[in-house]
Amino acid sequence: MLVPSVLSLIAFPAVALGSSFTAKTIGQLPLGTWLENVAVRSNGDLLVTELWPSATVYTVVKPADCKSGLEELVTFPSITGLLGIAEVPKSPGKPETFIAVGSEATALSHLTPGTFEAWAIEFPNRRHQPKVKVRKISDMTKKSAFLNGVAAIPGRSDAVLVSDSVAGTLRGRLTGAQSRQVARQEQLRLTTDQEDDLERWILRQKKLGHAPTHAQVRTIVRSVLARHGDHAPLGRKWTTRFVERHPALKTKLGRRTDWERVNAATPANIKRLFDVYETVDWIPPERRYNADEGGIMEGQGVNGLVIGSSQESPNAVPVKTATSEGGVPYFGWRAYRSDGFYPADAFGINGIKVRDSYLYFTNSNAVKIYRIAITPAGYPKKGAKPQLVADLSSGVGFFDDFEFDTNGNIYAATNFDNSIVFVDVKTGKWRTVVGGIHEMTVAGSTAAAFSYGKKGEKTLYVSTSGALAKPVDGTKTEGAKVVAVKIRS
Repeated sequence: MLVPSVLSLIAFPAVALGSSFTAKTIGQLPLGTWLENVAVRSNGDLLVTELWPSATVYTVVKPADCKSGLEELVTFPSITGLLGIAEVPKSPGKPETFIAVGSEATALSHLTPGTFEAWAIEFPNRRHQPKVKVRKISDMTKKSAFLNGVAAIPGRSDAVLVSDSVAGTLRGRLTGAQSRQVARQEQLRLTTDQEDDLERWILRQKKLGHAPTHAQVRTIVRSVLARHGDHAPLGRKWTTRFVERHPALKTKLGRRTDWERVNAATPANIKRLFDVYETVDWIPPERRYNADEGGIMEGQGVNGLVIGSSQESPNAVPVKTATSEGGVPYFGWRAYRSDGFYPADAFGINGIKVRDSYLYFTNSNAVKIYRIAITPAGYPKKGAKPQLVADLSSGVGFFDDFEFDTNGNIYAATNFDNSIVFVDVKTGKWRTVVGGIHEMTVAGSTAAAFSYGKKGEKTLYVSTSGALAKPVDGTKTEGAKVVAVKIRS
């Protein structure tokens, strides 16, 4: 059922923005609301996601007419807020489908890690009618910390890219065409959670100087399976495949500790060591190698192949929270040294879009736009590295989501700066085209989406948060809204 919002039908004045742009509010919610993203349907209707206070998708029917305002389309009761939304390429005989992600939350933008879900919103036809079907397609990985942007992969209706602004996954799959890992779960033998636990144990053992051998890992896995009644033999290459599935791991050549050190760790020597010190500060696991918490050597290690971390440098961060040159966390992509870049817990990657075989993304805190070459399946091409498209850090305080125009240039929402900026992707030059730091025109702008008329006219629809995160001039907020910006080339 479509439910008109309280303030949707109020007539809003148009705001002139020079000779090229005119902005008009076409729908607004009450004070204390946050609209996070906007998408345009094939029939021109808008879909708008709400981050707070409910996980609601609103629609604006025939937005060019500005008659209906924001109308509630569907609310997801299992989660508290929605973030990114994107349409997947349509398959023959399939309905028009959009994918949205959301999670539980304890307060505005205080999302609960591990509670993220992905939902499909399906429309049986292109007509302007309220009939819609929704279905949950995935409980996202428990490691998800702040899933944010969603991007379609051209030619792929079975997968989308999802950015995690804090923890770091850039790829998610949809049910209907299951991921290889899900489809082959019986062959994998362990559950996803069990594999993650095993990975953490291996990395911990490596830090302690006891990286396990393939045989030791197989023994542990067989023990776990036996406790669950599974006594079938493991495949010959199970451990090798396990390491391949977990980019943080790598098979390496181990090294035995020399016998002189081993023989020196006698009870008498240990007693003399502790007699020297009046107190002992216990050493945390991450700072000791082949020693216990008191600094006493443990074990001898192994000459031969062992499984350890894929990282080579103590200054590197784990692969699953690796930070790229653009401050974007990757899952399974190349890890970069953390020195000098934003740490993985910074609010990094935000909006994502695919264009011309590149994944473009904004980095919120760095206030930069990057791109990286990807394969048709959505993975980074071999040897690909992020390329800087534009650096706005000297004049803009934050980046949110963005949209391409027909020329491949970018219109990006700045949220805290209450504006939309235009970025020439060839030169990196930019300018503010809508709103401003002291203006309410698009206060707390969060996302933008283009709609093109039959006569070539362009309208940029902007969703806003009402400046809830950073009030305009320190005090002014308003209800979240959708603004139509007429753009004349």
